[in-house]
Order: sequence, then structure tokens, then C-alpha cells
Amino acid sequence: MTDRQKKHEARDERKVLLLPNSFPLPFCSVGARGGGGRCIYLSIPITPEAFNPYPDYKSDAYTNQYGVKVDCYLDKESKIRIPPVRIYKGIPNGFPDPIMGTNSLLGMRDDICYDRYGRLGPYGLGYSLNRGGTGAALEGDRDGADEMWREVPEVDFRTVRWVEAQQTCTLANKDRFAEVKPTGSERFRSMYVGHLDARDEGMEESRTQAPDEVRPSNGSSSQPDKITKLPRTAVVIRTWSDYPFTTEDILYLRSMIAELSLNSGGEYTVHFLIQVKDDNAPIWSDDESYQRVLHDALPEEFRGMGTLWSERQMGLLYGGLAESFARGLPVHGVYRSAHMPLQYFAYTHPEYDFIWNWEMDVRYTGHWYHLFDSVSKWAKAQPRKGLWERNSRFYVPSEHGSWEDFRQMVRVQTQLGTNSPNNIWSGLHTGTGTGTGTGTDKREGDIPIWGPEPPPDDDKTSFPNDPTPPTTYDADKYTWGVGEDADLITFNTHRRHVSKCHRHASSKAAPAQNQGHDWKLGEKFLWPTTRIFFSDIFPGTNKCYLSYQHGYWNRVGTRVSGTRCLHPLRRSITMC
Repeated sequence: MTDRQKKHEARDERKVLLLPNSFPLPFCSVGARGGGGRCIYLSIPITPEAFNPYPDYKSDAYTNQYGVKVDCYLDKESKIRIPPVRIYKGIPNGFPDPIMGTNSLLGMRDDICYDRYGRLGPYGLGYSLNRGGTGAALEGDRDGADEMWREVPEVDFRTVRWVEAQQTCTLANKDRFAEVKPTGSERFRSMYVGHLDARDEGMEESRTQAPDEVRPSNGSSSQPDKITKLPRTAVVIRTWSDYPFTTEDILYLRSMIAELSLNSGGEYTVHFLIQVKDDNAPIWSDDESYQRVLHDALPEEFRGMGTLWSERQMGLLYGGLAESFARGLPVHGVYRSAHMPLQYFAYTHPEYDFIWNWEMDVRYTGHWYHLFDSVSKWAKAQPRKGLWERNSRFYVPSEHGSWEDFRQMVRVQTQLGTNSPNNIWSGLHTGTGTGTGTGTDKREGDIPIWGPEPPPDDDKTSFPNDPTPPTTYDADKYTWGVGEDADLITFNTHRRHVSKCHRHASSKAAPAQNQGHDWKLGEKFLWPTTRIFFSDIFPGTNKCYLSYQHGYWNRVGTRVSGTRCLHPLRRSITMC
């Protein structure tokens, strides 16, 4: 039996459903698509059920380790709750296997699906504007729409202020997190007088404190003694001051805030990083000008959650870079250096242990917490050994088999090499072949990456925080790095090359990138990955994870740890 046949046989345990749910539905084993399975037709409709990807916050095991999680609401009176997302158990009949990557290896469920009301109904889809909804999806097939509000009533979003909801939620759960660090000052605006220590003493009272930051009080804690403090994570949404928000944008933003921040008890905080494209706008001259532009940049329900930035500001903060105007674009411009404002955000917001960079053109049809939590846990469990090498390859389960098979394949290929007479590019490899590009059968293994490598053009450069491998490469049993949080996670199919802005970075990675501008500068999508992974610029400090958007994951063994995600890629993507 081939690996492909074994894979399909394993999937036979999953149920397959055919929508719409108002008709008798066949539950089929997956093999039925190829004639090897069987279908049972049901005469009753299939009812969606609430989806809960969160930890069991009420269990003794959780509260003893992480403390008591306080439920969060949309209003100050703690009365308005958001209805839960609802799912169907099963997948649509004929739903394709992913071309590459896998949900199951990430710990994400691949035996469920959503319809439009189950996924977005909690956030205003399916009921009218005069009842606080979006007014969208009022026509056509509404089968199952009313199921959303059977237990929890519709939310009137006209009265919701998300910044207040996040503030209240974080404050109520403050004892679950480490003590909040002071927010950094925007020194280019503050113009402090005195030495550096005096400036730092005033940082806590900085007027640039994030509107969604909540400081812990000095009151007594209701938590058990010696609990494990949870990290705080910012989800930074990239937009600009005249962005035309659509109804769909509003729905997805509501879902992110609710599922990541409120439902988790403040583990995440959603923030908007807003570009002011007009460099001549006097937003830095006085607070009134700044607040006026910021007020107009966001819909009313999201006001108070944003920070402005401009390309001219980045030129001031990151001076000393040679201006090349590549493709006619400035080096501090958003196209080439979108990472700069994110780095500065991280620098001025040390209260966050991790930051997700997210753009307005991203759509994820699943549950946000399910995605982010699964991705982070999978990355944390990966070893450093072979990370760089795995990041250079795609993981295709139908061809490679299990993840362990893939990992061992990469190990063997690293040791023995992958060259063959069919490789017309082998002659271009330094030290291999004649350089004619006609191919050679000479095979050479690679030197595996094991710990930080010094920059090849500067052997005097040192990095005091570099980790030291605890053993030799051969002696390690794939244990070094296991249990470390990822310092970088990126989503893409381009292996080590990452041409997307959707990524996760730790508080260690941002200062590393900040300092990296002393050396070389890459294109905006590539800079964070390049700064972390590539030894000729910055050979890594901890543990990074590279690539999700359409692909899968691996991880590198350089200074800051990083990996790519095994997110499944299909030829067409559907919500169900």
C-alpha cells in the first residue's frame, strides 16, 4: 500500500457532509469519493454547535497553573456577551486534500467546517442595521441563521467600544500576567533634558502610553500563589489614515478582537498601526493635530486603539541608511521598510512579549485563537537541529509521509547531498562541477547549521547574547530548542524567503532588527526573516519559526529562533 493510500485510509475516520443542512445529508467515509467508502443518508437536518478552542479555564489543572480567568464582556456592566462561533462536525463532500502542509500536525482540527452565519453571525452578519447588525446577508438562503442567537441574544454593535472592552478585560485579568513594564517614550517628540537615566525615569509617565494599555493596581491578588504568568501579545493591524473600511472589514476585525482578546481573558490585545501618507501633515506639531487625524482614521467602535506613523518619522528614527531609491522608492518608504514602524512600536511597547503583524487584506475562515494558539504551540515544540535545512524545503504529506519521515529525509539529504545528473543548475554551485550549467553527478553534503555563525565579511563582530549549543550537532537528540517560545513565525510558501507581512515576533526579535539597521537593509517583507535567519547579517539568538500563509513550517538554528508553518494550502479555499 502506498503512502497516499495509507493517508486516504486514515482519513476514512472523518465524516463528510454535504450542505445545505436543510436537506437529508449523506455522511460518507472519505474513501467514498473514490468508490471505496460508504454513505449513510440521514433524514434529519444537521445542527451546528458551539466551537470552543480555548483551554478549560475552569478546571483545577488550569487554575492551579495559570490562575483564575475572569470572563469578559462588551459593556462595563458585564451583561453583553458575544455569541460563540458555531461549527458543523464534518467537511463538505468532495473537499480537496491540501497540496502541502497539514492542520493535524499543528494541533488544529480538520474535521469541522463553518457556514457564513456560524462564523460571522456573532459579529453582526445576518441582522439589520437598526438592530445593531451590519445589514449584510439578509437575503437568500438563511437556513440556520437563527441558531446563532438561540442561547445568546444578538449584539447591538452601535453601542460597543472595543478599546473599553479590552481595557476592562485586561484589568480584570491583570493577575494572570507578569507585571506590566513601563511604556517606552517617543523620545523624538519628548525632547528630554538630562542624562539617559533621568529620561528613563520619566518613561512611565509618558504621554504616549497606549490607549489600550492597563497598568496593574497595587491591590491584593485573588490568584493562587506561584502561578505561571502568561505572556502578553499584541496583534498589530496595519492600515492607513484614509483606509475605506468595508462591512467585511468590520466583521473580521470584530472577530479578531472578540476571539483573541475578550474570550481569552486578555491574552491578546488588538492594536491599529496607522500610516499617515501625507508627510506634510503636521501630526507631530501638537496633540490636537495628532488626535484629529487619529480620530478620523478609524470607525467609531475602534477609536482609541490606534497609533499614527509616517515615512518622514521613520527617516528620523532610522537615519544613516544610504538612499538608493530602488525602483524609484525611498528606503524609509512603506513598500521597502514596512517593518520599521513595527520595530518602533515594539520598542515603545515593552509590555508585550510577542507581536503579531497583520494586514487588512488577510482573511482567515477559521477561528483566530485556534490558529494563533496552535501555531505558537507547534513552533515551541520544534527542535533547533535541522531547522535551517527543513526551512529550505516544502512539506508535502502525500509525498513525504509523516513529519518524522520528512525530518529524517532532510537529515539524510543534508549529510549526503541532493545533486544528480538531472540537476542542470549543479554546475553553478561553488566548488561543484565546471560551472557550465550542464549538470554533474557529483554529490556533496552540506554543513548543517548548528548555532550562530559569524558574519563572513566581519569576523570581529560579536553578539553578547548569542546562545551556545549545549552539545555537538551529532550528540544532540533533537532536544535543543524544544520548549522555547518562537521569536519569529512567518507564513508563506517561499520557504526561507518570506514575501508577506503576516508574522509573529517576540520582544527579543524587535531589538535585534532595530540594531540590524547598522549593517544592511533588505526589502520590507524580507528584513525580519533576513535579520533573524541569515548569518551574513544576523545569525540568530533564540528560536524562530518561518512560514504559514500558504504553506507549512520549519525552523532555523540561528541567533533568534524561527520557523515556518505547516499551514495547509489548497487550490481553492472556501469557508464551507
